[in-house]
Amino acid sequence: MKIEHCKHPVLMVLILVSVLILSACGEGSPEQDVIDDDMSSQSSDEDMDDPDAGPSSADDYYYIGTNLEGLNVCELIPLEKIINIVGALREDETEVVISQAGEVGCKYIDQQGQWYYVTYYPLGDWGFVEYTLNESEEINGLLDGAWKGVYSSDEIHIKALAADELVIGAFVSDGLEETAVSLVELLYEYRPK
Repeated sequence: MKIEHCKHPVLMVLILVSVLILSACGEGSPEQDVIDDDMSSQSSDEDMDDPDAGPSSADDYYYIGTNLEGLNVCELIPLEKIINIVGALREDETEVVISQAGEVGCKYIDQQGQWYYVTYYPLGDWGFVEYTLNESEEINGLLDGAWKGVYSSDEIHIKALAADELVIGAFVSDGLEETAVSLVELLYEYRPK
């Protein structure tokens, strides 16, 4: 399944996750609940013995990796490093961006009015990247995997994987893939650990 021309990829992911959660919360028979409880307790007991065991549920998978709670990306990334990539910024127009889906970021606007969003996403977002970016195209050689989405001739969104940690994104309106790649690499350098 590929979502074409998605203007609001985060909204689409939220809708998909909501549908999955609602479908998982349906009424089940009492016997099914007992079976699920037995299986889940067995699974967690086995996982405790196996240090290489993966997450036991979709919720666990979504929240593995780097904890982004309370992170202020605008404070984490040195402003002079952003300016080195995008040029002079408008004063007092840098703003923290936080979503209910767990991502945290910062928005910058340069002197010409071009905007630049830099974002850290939970590791669990990686499975949706290809489907949530408009006109998605895989990029080779950037971190542990990367995808690019094109929203117009001027808007490019790149999301890259820092394996076992998080997903890093840069959404730019200057039309330059190089700007987005440089911002992703900068965020990787200063990623929370």
